[in-house]
Amino acid sequence: LTAMHAHQQHGRLASAFLRGGRICLWAAMLLAVPLMVFSYDLFKLYLGDMYEQNINAPTVMILLLLGFPFTYPTLLFFSICNARGDVRPVAVRGLIAQIANLALTLILVGYYQLGAIGSAASTLIVFATLYPLFFWRQAVRTLDIPWSRFFSQLLLPGLLPALVGACVGLACLTF
Repeated sequence: LTAMHAHQQHGRLASAFLRGGRICLWAAMLLAVPLMVFSYDLFKLYLGDMYEQNINAPTVMILLLLGFPFTYPTLLFFSICNARGDVRPVAVRGLIAQIANLALTLILVGYYQLGAIGSAASTLIVFATLYPLFFWRQAVRTLDIPWSRFFSQLLLPGLLPALVGACVGLACLTF
């Protein structure tokens, strides 16, 4: 990545970002989708008699795993920023996202008494709102990638196998 930046190979850097993001999504969703689909069965099997005491555990896991499609597409972008020596804007945005997550967690857990579900929900809300606003937008602008290319070469092919897998898994549970 550093060599691509040093040699002004912006097209190759953008292509590497799109390909890397797609592969990161595939890897993350390969684990996340089966864990989400079979979460209740997995926790019943693992916890046995203690399942009734931990009834919210599968919901918490699902909420946390639902954040993967928002965070993993830009995973390679942080390495690209490091290679470019342009870490400050990413660090500031990351700090804002973490502070927002903490504040929302304090509200949902402290004020509304939602416990672990509130904490997981706050993380998902921050990932689903701030990652596209902050990191996706910054990556697209920094690497000069049109939004249509970002969606058609990264998000759609990165998430389509997970969507199909989720449908098949849910069909297995139903029938």
